[in-house]
Amino acid sequence: MNLANAFFLRLRLFAQDARAAITVELVLVLPMLLWAFFATMIFNDAYRARTQAQAAALHVADAISRNTTILTTEYLEGMNDVYDFLTGGEELSRLRVTSVVWDRDADEPMVLWSYGTRGMNPLPDNAFQLMASGEYAMLQEAMDGMEGENLISGFTQTPVADLHQRIPPVMPGEALILVESFTMWQAPTRGIFLGFDLLENSRLSPIAVVRPRFSPFINFEGAIDAVPPDFSEFDGTPSDPVSDPEGDITDPVDPVDPGDTVDVVSVTDFSAGVNDGWSSTQTTAAAGSNAAGNSYLGPFGNETRTSPVTFTNTFSQTMSQADYHFDLVILGSWDGFDRNWNLPEGETLGITVNGEVVALEPFAVNPWGVTERARESLVHTAHGRVRVTLEPVETAVDIDGDYWMDQIWSLSIRIVDPAQTISIGFVANTSEGLDNESFGFGGMSLSAVAGSQDPDRWVPDRATLIGTDSLTGFPVHSGCFVNNNPADTLSLGNYDLWGGAIPMRRTFGGDTQMRNCRSDGYGFFNASPLMVLEYENDTGNWDNNRFRIRTDDGANGAECDAVLLMRDPNGQWFWVDDLRGFGWNAGLELAHAQSGTYIIWGGRYSQGTCQADILFEHY
Repeated sequence: MNLANAFFLRLRLFAQDARAAITVELVLVLPMLLWAFFATMIFNDAYRARTQAQAAALHVADAISRNTTILTTEYLEGMNDVYDFLTGGEELSRLRVTSVVWDRDADEPMVLWSYGTRGMNPLPDNAFQLMASGEYAMLQEAMDGMEGENLISGFTQTPVADLHQRIPPVMPGEALILVESFTMWQAPTRGIFLGFDLLENSRLSPIAVVRPRFSPFINFEGAIDAVPPDFSEFDGTPSDPVSDPEGDITDPVDPVDPGDTVDVVSVTDFSAGVNDGWSSTQTTAAAGSNAAGNSYLGPFGNETRTSPVTFTNTFSQTMSQADYHFDLVILGSWDGFDRNWNLPEGETLGITVNGEVVALEPFAVNPWGVTERARESLVHTAHGRVRVTLEPVETAVDIDGDYWMDQIWSLSIRIVDPAQTISIGFVANTSEGLDNESFGFGGMSLSAVAGSQDPDRWVPDRATLIGTDSLTGFPVHSGCFVNNNPADTLSLGNYDLWGGAIPMRRTFGGDTQMRNCRSDGYGFFNASPLMVLEYENDTGNWDNNRFRIRTDDGANGAECDAVLLMRDPNGQWFWVDDLRGFGWNAGLELAHAQSGTYIIWGGRYSQGTCQADILFEHY
């Protein structure tokens, strides 16, 4: 056997030798097995963390979407704590909450407001535009950050690259809520991943996009503009007549064209007799220290409940607008909403137009707070759209020479598209006689603008009219909730509540079941609001002056189990039943409510009507 054959023989024997094969295979495969074991652990933990983060983001977004009050920074920071609880809270996390509207001109999403928790920057106003154009470097620079891994650097708080493509189209007048969650995740086997640091410190950033459940958009206290740009066009509410048939109570300012010819119809100061058109000729010379030889029309008292004092005129042609101005004199000891002396519903001066109540104005001797406040109301009637404005001129003058200080108010009544014949009436809802509580007029004027009328002006549906309220005199309409149906307007500031709660007796309930109109509550209502509240948050946001609205029937709700429905200035709806600590009485705690118009409906848990107090107070 030569050397070559010997070599190939040994090589063949070596290839056929199976001794120690398992050991060799183990040496070759073990590193891969160990890698696969740790990789399975790491990737499983990564997917677990990612799934928890996504679920937590969805829960937080759902909680935010149910809000019916203005979001505060404290609330959103608290949502980050909730997020930590849902994810286990083992790693650093941040949230960024953004209100997103749709830019119809550019056909792309747009940031309305944004807030980042724990120091994270909000989304810039042009974030979606930068992402759509691929300018991620500019977006990162706008986030004010450098490269880093602390969730505060621009690199780690920059949105996911395709965020702008994940936003669905938004309905006009609405705003979606976008919740971005950021968590720095670390592998459970840090430092042993065979030298790879791919998963050593990774950012998990799931997002959730939801639509607000009970309103077209959600406000934020830090937002410069929290209202969608096209909200006024669509009024922020569905056009469905069941839920919100006629839009907001707030109408545009009544038009006045300086070029129009103004027809001066009547001016009088009652010093030379009573002007034609008044239902009474009773003129009294002022006897107090402010007399100065003047006289006033009056005095009139609670006899006007059955025989209102009226001023009636007939226009010679079609008028687009009529302006009535009265120097209103309040005489004696009116008691406003003071329960020690007044009627349960309050001592008010009712103002009517062609027999329909358009305003109830409270007055009190030595006025303070709500009875001293300038006020304005707007009511739609078949006889024209009526705006009533009251401003104090003097609140402590002596006109009639008795013990009590008297008052002078400037009363303006503007009627847009007035009927040809207009009768302005006045009714004193007072508890004492003429010598103690009365009113009169120191002067009046009437001017009108000739012109065509708006054929599309909204008027209440006469077919749904079922009567008048026994306490307020306002018309009552059956059916689902109508914002513009006539209702009592109360101008109230938070400061006015420092003297104690303001109560007034009102009628609750109706025959229309709420589930036939809305799905977010129960009870029986009428279409007409109980009240329109013009609220001003004119004090600091201290704990002891938070704002609450509640009912009280004097029997813990057993006699009049009321429920409330309210629409706030942002178009958000609240339905409330029993308030903890007050039995079956309904109540709503609004904390530091924003200023604006609140429309309130008063219902009853069972069918029919009952009477109870509605109170405005601090808590």
